[in-house]
Amino acid sequence: MALLYEGGYVQALIAIMILMNFFMLCAESQLQPGPESQVFRNIQSLDLFFTVIFTIEIFVNLWIFWFKPFFRCRQAPNSQPSTLNPQPSTLNPTLQTLNPQL
Repeated sequence: MALLYEGGYVQALIAIMILMNFFMLCAESQLQPGPESQVFRNIQSLDLFFTVIFTIEIFVNLWIFWFKPFFRCRQAPNSQPSTLNPQPSTLNPTLQTLNPQL
């Protein structure tokens, strides 16, 4: 799933949706439709659509890059070193020079 999410097509689709949301909000700001108009209802519907899509996207992002690695690390702590707590050999050499205890 991470490969699909990080793929160029998904990222391009998300970027296009962000731009579409931006232009929709610009149009709403310029038009300033009344609350009874059809334009206002259409903009509200699009706003809800983008909110739902972006909420789903952030949860997928959290699952792939935070929850999944976190629980994988918790289930088998001795199988691989944690990337959240790097071993001294993976630290920046400059930091090791500044603090030899690392």
